Amino acid sequence: MNEIRDFCGNLIVIGCKCVYPMRRGSKMWMTTIKVDGIQGLGAATVLTGYDNTGRRTRTKNIQNCVVIS
Repeated sequence: MNEIRDFCGNLIVIGCKCVYPMRRGSKMWMTTIKVDGIQGLGAATVLTGYDNTGRRTRTKNIQNCVVIS
């Protein structure tokens, strides 16, 4: 099985918390996701979970994610 790793090389598993950049228009900020699903492998990997406001979210840009404690 292929392992999904973040920007720093840490393993991304279900239940971990990741932080990643968001952008809308000219505004940029960092947001968190508590991972509850990993879909696909390789370049088509998608992380699904809930952000810090409780909203269901997903991210496709795994190379910009960083696992936090």
